[in-house]
Amino acid sequence: MADGGEWQRIAAVAAALGRAGRGGGVAWGIGDDAAVLRPRPGYDLLVTQDALVEDVHFRRRWTTAEDLAHKVLAVSVSDIAAMGGRPRFALVALALPPDVDLAWSEAFGRGLAAAARRFRLAVVGGDTVRSPGPLVADGVVLGEVGRGRARLRAGVRPGDRLVVTGTVGGAGAGLRLLDDPDLARRLPPTLAARARRRLLRPTPRVAAGRALAPAAGALVDLSDGLGGAVAALCRSSPVGVRIHADRVPVDPAAAAVARLLGQDPVDFALAAGEDYELLAAVAPRRAASLPALSPRAVEVGEAVDEAGAWLVRPDGSLSPLPGGYDAFAPPSERR
Repeated sequence: MADGGEWQRIAAVAAALGRAGRGGGVAWGIGDDAAVLRPRPGYDLLVTQDALVEDVHFRRRWTTAEDLAHKVLAVSVSDIAAMGGRPRFALVALALPPDVDLAWSEAFGRGLAAAARRFRLAVVGGDTVRSPGPLVADGVVLGEVGRGRARLRAGVRPGDRLVVTGTVGGAGAGLRLLDDPDLARRLPPTLAARARRRLLRPTPRVAAGRALAPAAGALVDLSDGLGGAVAALCRSSPVGVRIHADRVPVDPAAAAVARLLGQDPVDFALAAGEDYELLAAVAPRRAASLPALSPRAVEVGEAVDEAGAWLVRPDGSLSPLPGGYDAFAPPSERR
């Protein structure tokens, strides 16, 4: 390490967390071999994990320590939201290269505390290790949902209406702008700032997930894009899906970036990942209640009893729905 050893790093993060390392259900948090947690009776425990790897999921030249701390919690909190649950506890592990100094760890701790307060959870432990290669931040989030009420991807049925909780493609636009400063200069500053924030400081839709869960047969987040979320539903449920191009709520920044790149805005938005909105499958009889449950929800398509994921163009023609992000696809095929 550039300065400070492992215990200094742990102490720096723990000190920055303060009250964000404690809370209801935490009998004992940071400082021992394991945390001691007390789940509430009548609830199922939700557990999820996500790793963010330097130069795969982020680049240090445009990601601050605070940005990374926020995102390592946000991406897993989004998974809890996609089950209709509420986040409660988190653990975070860091693999740090030698050039990461103690000041970075202190800033990461401050960002972690701010995110924990925002997401209303307690950071109760984790780990730090030395890395000879990239920086890695790994987050585990534990949440809760009423017993037997978790929303699974397998719950989609033919005829269900598919709705998203907000605009799509904004984070993908942010990635393009951060990787290409010349492109960013061609966009209005307000749109560029919006896109960067969608990528670096995503907002998991916990409240929307809890509101939609009673009406939804299934929920899934848009970490791999709307196209990726649809593919996940089709893999898990015995349905096909049709998404209507003229209903897709393309983020304004995504539309602007797509046009600058000479791409179709809808295709761009469908393939872009990391929006962390939710896609819900809602039975037709419950569709009328959607505006009250989630005011930003937009109906974009429906589940059908024919296999396949299709995009319905404005002229009525069908084309295969663009897929989302695939970490193991060849680099030339990744979105």
